[in-house]
Amino acid sequence: MITGTEERLLPAQARHPDGALRILRVAHFGRVTDVTLAGGCPYFMWTTLAQTGLPVAPHDIMATRGLRTRRLAWRIRELLAMRGVRGYMFSNDFLEAGWSTAPRIEAGDWVLNMWQLYPESVLERAERGEITLLYYIDLTLHELFHEWLPASQPKYLSVSQGHRRSALARERRGYAVARKIITFSRRTAEVLISEYEIDPRKIATVMPGANVDESEVARAVEQRPLPTGDFVVGYVGGDHHRKGLPKLADFAARDRATARRAGKHARHRVDWARQQVQRDEPVRRAHLVL
Repeated sequence: MITGTEERLLPAQARHPDGALRILRVAHFGRVTDVTLAGGCPYFMWTTLAQTGLPVAPHDIMATRGLRTRRLAWRIRELLAMRGVRGYMFSNDFLEAGWSTAPRIEAGDWVLNMWQLYPESVLERAERGEITLLYYIDLTLHELFHEWLPASQPKYLSVSQGHRRSALARERRGYAVARKIITFSRRTAEVLISEYEIDPRKIATVMPGANVDESEVARAVEQRPLPTGDFVVGYVGGDHHRKGLPKLADFAARDRATARRAGKHARHRVDWARQQVQRDEPVRRAHLVL
């Protein structure tokens, strides 16, 4: 479970003069009340903050009925303008449509977005001082476009440079006006400082917890026979391509012969790989069982 997050998000300055806390809206695509959404992070953020007594509300951003029609119209428009037809999910048109399905954000509300982009209409209200923006992100769009997508979803490389630049500009604009940016990992915090020139005092790192029913884990293990062989790598998580598991598997396979000849040296290298994965990857929970 995420702990200590509420103190990082809402310092004493978050109070009205009369002492009442503002409403904090936890925003995500889909239903925040669904524990299966995005690995449970939105749900447990919402419930954990609510348990502290803070006035917290889920802010569900849903797909509109006319999503396909809007996307087709956008692609035709962008094609005619020769700007490329990939990247609708990063466009302001997509964001405005999705956020229009959520409850109205009242003046004085705080919004915690668990994605990198706000629609321009929300950014404008924040820039006028009407509302306060926060982020809780696993990575920046700079990392997404230049590192993660090339590794896991090469098709997204077809997103035009113009659309990437537009998305990155709106992302920077949001970070600039945000009161606080919370990251899953120290690595992303460092990217915010080096690539986005964000003041380190504005950044906090809160690693997402793993909410696991141990009895369910035990039953799952019992139902699956243990793998055979003298070398086993286990992984718990999703999106294994983005998180580098193919590289680790290749490393392990190539190193097996060396391990037989120089076991001590190989174990040292595997321990190093484990440390790198645990330190750098913004994952919910990853175990290497060797």
